[in-house]
Amino acid sequence: DFVDGRNLFVGQEMTMLTNYKFFIYDADEFTRQYFKEELGTELEPRIEVQLPERAVPRAPTPPYTGYGSWDDSMSSVTHLIPKPPQKDLVKLFTHADKILRFKARFANPKPEDTDRIFVVSFFLQDDCLAIHEPPQRNLGIVTGRFLEKAVHMNQVTGQLFKAEDLLPGNMIKVYNHEFEVLDMDE
Repeated sequence: DFVDGRNLFVGQEMTMLTNYKFFIYDADEFTRQYFKEELGTELEPRIEVQLPERAVPRAPTPPYTGYGSWDDSMSSVTHLIPKPPQKDLVKLFTHADKILRFKARFANPKPEDTDRIFVVSFFLQDDCLAIHEPPQRNLGIVTGRFLEKAVHMNQVTGQLFKAEDLLPGNMIKVYNHEFEVLDMDE
């Protein structure tokens, strides 16, 4: 089979190449002029065609694992070659060296952990959290750094820590350790 251009017209649907359907919805000015002058037929006006939007399914964002910062993790999800996250320089310089300190204890302590007291430090410049245990006499436990300074997720809220999460009386949970915030400094 072959196609003769003189048999084509606007509004025609045809099957070509065995199973591909084509719909002619318009013709350019030269073709319209050719059909009018040479063939003596006038083509129909343009037909408006709306192609359906192709929705590309997006894979769900994997949950934050707690390793590294949230921005680092999202960078590896959105880019094939991860880019380092942008720092909020205004926040960095506005809150430089501002640290909020809170006193906390285990929420459901084992009998040997009832006397343990922790200092939760929240760094306003980069929303990092660190927990350390000040030395206590005759405790029988090695004190010191409990949790390294980094951006951590509060397992109670499921979001990254904010200063409001650490108000006295609140419960926080980091890496399956639940703390009750007791007090804060001035």
